[in-house]
Amino acid sequence: MPVAALLTAFAGFVFMVTAVYALLRPAYQVARPDCDTNDCFQHAYMLVSGLNRSIDPCEDFGAYVCSAWLTTSIYSFNTQQDRWHQWIQASGQLLGYPRVRRHEAAIVRAVELFHLCVNLNATTSRDNLAVLRDFMRARKLVIQDGDSKPKAHPLDVLLDLAINWQMPFWFDVRVLRTGSILGVLIRSGHYEVFWEEAVETFITESSGHELEDGGRVRGARSTNASGEFFTDSTILAALREVAKGVNVARPLAIRITDIANITPSVNAEQWLSFLSKHLAPTFRVTTNDQILLSDKNLLVTVNRLLETYVQEDLLAHIARLVNRTFSNLINTRLKSSIYNDISPLSPLTNISYACQVQVEDTFKLPIAMRHIMQKKLDQHRSAIDHLIGDVIKAAISLLYSNSWMSNELKEVAIKRMREATVRFWPRDQLMNDDELTKLYNHFPSGSKIYFDELLLVRNATRATLGTPTYEDLTDMPHGGRDPYFTYDTFNNSFTLAVGAAMPPLFYTAAIKSINYGGMASLLAAQVVRSMNVPSVSMDAAAGWTVSSPDKFPTRPPCSDDAGGRSAYPDVASIQVAHRAYRGSLAQDGQSHDVRVRSLEEFTGEQLFFLSFCRNTCHLEHGSKMSKMCNAALRDFEPFAAAFHCSKGSAMNPDRKCTFFN
Repeated sequence: MPVAALLTAFAGFVFMVTAVYALLRPAYQVARPDCDTNDCFQHAYMLVSGLNRSIDPCEDFGAYVCSAWLTTSIYSFNTQQDRWHQWIQASGQLLGYPRVRRHEAAIVRAVELFHLCVNLNATTSRDNLAVLRDFMRARKLVIQDGDSKPKAHPLDVLLDLAINWQMPFWFDVRVLRTGSILGVLIRSGHYEVFWEEAVETFITESSGHELEDGGRVRGARSTNASGEFFTDSTILAALREVAKGVNVARPLAIRITDIANITPSVNAEQWLSFLSKHLAPTFRVTTNDQILLSDKNLLVTVNRLLETYVQEDLLAHIARLVNRTFSNLINTRLKSSIYNDISPLSPLTNISYACQVQVEDTFKLPIAMRHIMQKKLDQHRSAIDHLIGDVIKAAISLLYSNSWMSNELKEVAIKRMREATVRFWPRDQLMNDDELTKLYNHFPSGSKIYFDELLLVRNATRATLGTPTYEDLTDMPHGGRDPYFTYDTFNNSFTLAVGAAMPPLFYTAAIKSINYGGMASLLAAQVVRSMNVPSVSMDAAAGWTVSSPDKFPTRPPCSDDAGGRSAYPDVASIQVAHRAYRGSLAQDGQSHDVRVRSLEEFTGEQLFFLSFCRNTCHLEHGSKMSKMCNAALRDFEPFAAAFHCSKGSAMNPDRKCTFFN
């Protein structure tokens, strides 16, 4: 055979072999060097500085990760409070040393209000106290000489503060509509966490203020300070317990005409009177309209408090909350280290902390937008959206593959997840400075009195109630106080605070194990909890209907063979987060063992679990730990494999209690 023919035949053979290999070879994985970005180094330092290497991770992983955890403040009792403190610190810098252009009216207004606040002095405090006095008098929170009975109902005052002034001390209020039916949604306001960090010695100082006309703002009297502190602590602890919630929420939709079944101390006529007054003229309320409760326990608790305390004591309590929220107007002895060293100070004894909380409550949208732009989150929108979508897809996938849950239950949960909306980004139009400015162009301004200016802006915000603008202005979670991940039953929506996409939960230049162990794992917990919520249906004529909740199934082996443990929600949550993480790696063709340079001892898989656990640390009875971390990981086989835990060890028990599989 000629040489040319041999070469041709050989070339053809090589081509065929190459083509077959190309078709049959395993999926290509992108080889990446160890991560050496500042984001990876920052996260690695945080992890390493908190590890207690004297503890065997296979015996107590929560203690291994958390027992040397360095809190950002002596007032941090969990890592969420750490994140709140970090947000407050960043916002103080943002508002204190702004780089803004004059045409950026929204953030300029927030900056100006912040500076009016931090520059309060003896002269301006007098003017501010006069405005506060008038505000308190209008709410019937001022005692006049000769008064013997309260002139306002506590619920009336609380509704007024929540609806008209964005002060959700006991609860927050939103208004929904379906057809001709109004739904007044009442949910936790999360103000109670602000007071959880209060310093008792500060609280028990006299915060009453004598007025020029002989009246007195209701507040703590030094003769009864300890009793009033106990009252406030007891009330706020009860509200905090509801806000923290349990694994099973109890949503409820009830006609106003039937509301006395939940609040025997406040009848339907009173509810109708209060709501009509505070929602007019935007909405006309009737007894056929509904009160919607994200958790029935909230209103049950409110009713119990109304029955436990006499009205005068409750009004005094509300007055003290107003006084202490705006304590920077009253107590000129507050420390005034404006921008630096904020974190180690109590929010109640540092004027810049109080100012930041108040100003953000007034300008939630522009401050959230400023954080988005400053961190360039908008440039990483695709990565954030994919992470959120991956978590929901992972939950749906695990439900589909589940073999022990009833098809009916699975179908309901899958339908709910597919139809759920995710609220994180402001509307696209508002990502433009000019459009954001238009929202605030009609707002009044110019007062040189801080509290007067704050009330002007909040009153203008209230004037937009019933329009999409109101939702734009008020729906962004407060980054220094509100939960970063929530689920709303009546809107079937997951709401994420901007802080959920910031360190240490999410980094724009970190590897997937860090971001999915952080942001994705905490979102997964909310997604899993949404499975155990009764369904809500809407009808234009009938309003909202909450289905009767079926008993949520638990796997029978869990209670017996696994020592009484339950796989829901903790194990279910980590299964969803880990499925989302591995699915994202596969989608992008990435290895699951990308490590962090300078922390090469830990694999990518181990970094995922370390990050997850670190973000659930808390302080309990003087010990730093994470019960959620241990509860989730001891029954999760991939964790035991990643850390090579021997069978029978505390973190790898012989019998597992899993949820989906």
